[in-house]
Amino acid sequence: ALQRTPFDSIYAGAKRNMVDVLANDPRAWVHASVQTTLYIMADRILNDFASVDDVFIVLPNIHYFPFDMSKFGLKNLQADAEVYMPLADPSGYITATISRPPKGKL
Repeated sequence: ALQRTPFDSIYAGAKRNMVDVLANDPRAWVHASVQTTLYIMADRILNDFASVDDVFIVLPNIHYFPFDMSKFGLKNLQADAEVYMPLADPSGYITATISRPPKGKL
């Protein structure tokens, strides 16, 4: 019998996992690495959905630099940095495909 793939529920679950990683997974903040974050997201999707074999993610590579607030009499450079400004355009994209091992191979 032909089994239908529940695309709507997989999409909703994948989206929920991705948002949850950004909002609640300290590994995504502590490492402050886009690569680590997208791996955690993909790993959760593969663990939650047996019918998904590969997860392909594309994220913009946006750099943030401390904003010079010295004209306001405030320190915000080097160790004092708390306010950051993004570059206007992404510096390319970070992509990854995370796949589960072929069946029968680990």
